Parts: sequence; structure tokens; C-alpha cells
Amino acid sequence: MTDRKRKGTQNRNRRSETRTTGKGRPKAWIFLSIAALIVLAGIFMLWHSLQDGTEQGTSLNADPTLLLSATPTPRVSMDFSYPGIQARDPGTEPSLTANPNIVRDLSYFAEDATFTEKQINSPGVFGNEIFFSAGTGSLDTNVLTKLYLYNLETKKEEKISTTEIYMGEYYETLINDKWLVYLETDHGKKNNIYVRNRETGQVTLLKTCTNGKPKLRLSQDNLIWMEQEEKNVDYLYMVDLVSQENLTLFTFEDVATYGVSAPAVYGDWIVWAAPDPNQSEAERQVEEHSAIYYLNISCDFDEEGKLKPRIYTPGTYVHEPYFNGEYFLWIDTNKSFNSNLYIAAPGDTVPKIIDTKVTAYGLGDDVAVYGKDSIIWLYIIPTGETCRLTSMDEKGMLPQINGRTVVWQNNGAGGSKDTLRFKILTDEDLYPYGKPEIDTTPNPYLIVQDTKVGDDGEDDTQKPEDTAEPSPTPTGGDDGAPSPSPTPGGN
Repeated sequence: MTDRKRKGTQNRNRRSETRTTGKGRPKAWIFLSIAALIVLAGIFMLWHSLQDGTEQGTSLNADPTLLLSATPTPRVSMDFSYPGIQARDPGTEPSLTANPNIVRDLSYFAEDATFTEKQINSPGVFGNEIFFSAGTGSLDTNVLTKLYLYNLETKKEEKISTTEIYMGEYYETLINDKWLVYLETDHGKKNNIYVRNRETGQVTLLKTCTNGKPKLRLSQDNLIWMEQEEKNVDYLYMVDLVSQENLTLFTFEDVATYGVSAPAVYGDWIVWAAPDPNQSEAERQVEEHSAIYYLNISCDFDEEGKLKPRIYTPGTYVHEPYFNGEYFLWIDTNKSFNSNLYIAAPGDTVPKIIDTKVTAYGLGDDVAVYGKDSIIWLYIIPTGETCRLTSMDEKGMLPQINGRTVVWQNNGAGGSKDTLRFKILTDEDLYPYGKPEIDTTPNPYLIVQDTKVGDDGEDDTQKPEDTAEPSPTPTGGDDGAPSPSPTPGGN
């Protein structure tokens, strides 16, 4: 055999040996063994984890909320025990949520609203519409010279009016399904209250206020405001927008701090703050307490036919109370940095503190909103839970609410124009695991009864004992309690 043939035969033998013995590369069973060990280790760790969870009663099968806890941004509180509103010691620090460790973020699906004008004033809100004053120019001069109506759903903007008075601007823009109400002012003695009928487009001048800009409040056909017309005397006015009859409801003498506290209106309910008639002057010098006066203009009359308010005394000072037909909401200073935000139902022994250091707030259906630390917060009344409406990277202020629609100033939008942000809340937002059962027993302090006249001509209406609270001083005495108007006369 030649050398060349011998070498070829040796090379073929080596290749055959490599294939049969595995020399020159790792055997396949080594890879399979390593993979099997990894799989077995994973199965053992999972089994051990499930055993620990079962011992603690928190397995994935037992508690589906653990699946939620694995998401990057927790949006659901782990504590689903709804404590509701409980009487508490106002001296203790408030608990912000049912579970203070986890706050739900409801900022998802919130939207921005942008406008033609550069500067936007706080809007009036109703359903999916907002009504506001706006303008473009230097803040050193009059800017809010135009009125706009904006639909949050269609994103369409409609200009309603432009002021024609010297140095004129628009404020106090209010809206519902029937009326647009606004204040046109020259920042002097010309403060005109207008109403526009949305169906006919007719605009009516209701009143000219000469002593500053009144704070207006609107509900259904009722418009109310507080106004100073005499030295040391403030008046609470109401106008029925259908009949346009002006009523002087009450007067306040020598209580200037309450003259700057806006009243509230909800349907036929009128609400305002005034001195606590049960507090002596000596007690008031130590710590002033207020009373929340509330009346239903359809039925709250005394034997002489004069309006007679009911009274709730929360044991705090009260500034600018709101009312939603069930609850009062207020702060305990004239919008100072140290204001506490309170909530209570008429008749509650002790009001509840929702949060501290609050000056901007509002009350809607089942919810209250407020701004603090550039965050818009939402307090869900039936559950006592507090959620946030602005995300971690957003800044918001000056929330406004009507029903379930919340609108606020978006300070983190950037750009040269003001931007509003809004969210229309749903039951799914408020109650992700179903609405809790709520006691539907009527509050005896809110009973509304029709006046009934019997055959003898006498009033036969049964007055509930629970509403027989002290009435205000009838003639505006030294304690500063409001005086009822002798007759519902106009001005």
C-alpha cells in the first residue's frame, strides 16, 4: 500500500472514531442534564412559595388581589373593608384612606382641554360642559374679557360674549342645563350679575353690586350670593331665575368674616355659615365656633310664614360650606394655609377631618375633591377612601366639580397657554369591587315635608322632633346671628 493510501485510511478511521466515541465535542446528555436540573430547581422554588402562601392564607387561588400587587403601578387598595364616615376625635391626625399605605391612582383616562385663548379662568362645570372667562394679553391689564362655552366630549369651543365696559372682565361663571350666569366687573362699583337663558338666548341684568364682586352659587333655578350693602351689614340674596324675583333671605350684622364666606345652594336647600348662637362672647374670644344654617325654601317656615333655618353646630369654625343634599363640606379658617377640610352629615356628633392644609375644594355626588401639594385628591364618601386624580408626574390645582365631572388646572402641561384637565368619574372608578351597601334610612335632620292645611285652616304638618334645633336670633342681636328678613321682599 502506498503512503498516500495509508494516510487516507488513517484519517477516515479517526473521523469514524470521533463520531462513535464523542471525542472532540461535549456529549448531548450533558446539556440535557443541566436543563433538567434548572427545571427541577424552578419547580421546587415555586412549590415552596405556594406552600408558604397557603400557610399564611394568601395563595393566588385564595386571594386574587395578589395578582394586582404584581403590577408595576398599584391602582387598587388591598384593604377592601369600607369603614365609611365614623365620628372621631378631631384632635387626632386624620387617616387619609381606608388603607393609608396604598393610594389608588385614578388619573387614567383623564384628558386635557386646550383653548384658543392663552389665559383661562376657573370654569363652571355641568355634565360634559364647562363655562369660563378667558383672554390673551398681559396680566397687568384686563385679560378675562371673553366668555366661552366648551364641550368636553366634542372638544368644540363657542364664544358667548365680549365685555364692552371700560377695564371690564368676567368672573363667577356658572352653568346648568337651563342657565348661564356670570359677573361682569370693572373692579370698581360696576359689578353686574347677568343670566342668559340657554334655550332662548335672552340675556338679563339681574343686579348691579357697588361694593365689590359677590360670590355666586347656582342650582336649578336658584341663584344666591352674599353681598355687603351697608357698613358692617351683609345680606344673603336669592333670585328665582324663572320669575326673576329677588329675595333678601338673611342679614348679618358685625360679622365681617362671614360676609366673605360664600353660601351654598343645592336644589331647594340654601346653606351658609354664621356664628354659633349657643356660644357666649367669652367662649368666642377663646375659640370661635360656627353654625351651619340650612333651610329648604319649599317647607322651612315658622308659624308666621317666615323662613326658619335649621342649624348644625359642628364645634369648629366654618368657612364656605358646600352641600350635596346629604353632607356638608367646609374648612375651618378663612382659607389660611393651616385649614382643615371637614365633612359631616347634619346631626353627626363629631365631623370627620378629610385632610389638612387645604384651601381649594368642592363637593359632588358621593365624592369630594381638593387640591394639596400640586396634587388633585378625590375623597369617596361612602367608603372613606382617598385617591389621587393626578399622576405622579402631573401637577394640578384649583379643582372644580359638578356631579361626577372634575376639572382642574393642569400646571404640568407646558407651553404658553393655560390647560385644563378633566375626568368624568364612573362607579367603576369609585367602587372597583362593587358599591358597598349603604344605609338608606332618611336622615331625620333632612326630612322635607309639605305644608298641609286642615279643615280648620290650621297647619297640620307634623314637624320632626329631630329638626327642632335652636333658631337664629330673630332681630340680629349682639351675638351676631343672622336675622331673617321680615318678608321675602325684593331689592
